[in-house]
Amino acid sequence: DEFLGMGDLKLLKLGNSGLKFQDKQEEVLNQITSNLLSLVELDLTKCNVKGFIPTQIGMLKNLQSIKFSLNTLKGTIPSQLGLLTALTDIRLDITELSGTIPPGLFALTN
Repeated sequence: DEFLGMGDLKLLKLGNSGLKFQDKQEEVLNQITSNLLSLVELDLTKCNVKGFIPTQIGMLKNLQSIKFSLNTLKGTIPSQLGLLTALTDIRLDITELSGTIPPGLFALTN
């Protein structure tokens, strides 16, 4: 519960920090999406994030910026990103994501 009690946190910038999630990645991402509901910016660029983008990310309603570039993400972009109506910046370049862009992302007005 590294993020418990940090519910008012607005920025989580770990990108290019050399942080490696290793075997706790799923646990950490679940804690972020469960405890940091006020988050405005999430930067995990080049943090060795592997696997899928968690669908719970759609719960972060205040999120304006998501940066997952330079990670080994796979699968598709979750449609739940389309629920993030405040989103203005999304960076998923240099990953192994595949498939189509969810239609909900095209409907975002910011």
